[in-house]
Amino acid sequence: MDVPSNLSSKKSRGWQTWLKRLLVGSGLLLVLGGVFHAPLLRWVIAVGGVKGAEMAGIKLAWLVDGSVLGDIKLSKVEASGCMIEKATIGEFTVEYDAWRAARTGEIDIISRVALQDVEAVMDLRNIPAA
Repeated sequence: MDVPSNLSSKKSRGWQTWLKRLLVGSGLLLVLGGVFHAPLLRWVIAVGGVKGAEMAGIKLAWLVDGSVLGDIKLSKVEASGCMIEKATIGEFTVEYDAWRAARTGEIDIISRVALQDVEAVMDLRNIPAA
C-alpha cells in the first residue's frame, strides 16, 4: 500500500507551517522589543532592583526615569534594612552613551554622575563577619 502523494505533502507542510509561525512570532517580539525597549528596560530595573534588594534583606523604593540606553535617573530612593537603618537619595543621575559602546566597543562611556540630597544612617556594629 502506497501512501498517496497529497497526504505525504500535507504532513511535511505541517511542521513547515509551525516553523513559519514561530519565526514570524519571534520576529514580531523582536520588533516590539526594539520599539518599546526603553519602557521595558526601565520596568526591569524598577522591578528587578526592588526584588533583588528584598533578597538581600533591604527594603528599597525608587522611581526610575530616562532612557536606559542613554541616561538614567533614579529619584526618591529610600532604603532600609540589613545594616542600613535609613538611607534616602533625592536624585541619582548617570549620563552615558550605550550606543557608542555598542558601535565602537569602548568601555569608557560614562560622562556624568550626580548624587543629590543624600542622607544615610548606618549601624556599623551590624557588619557581617567576612
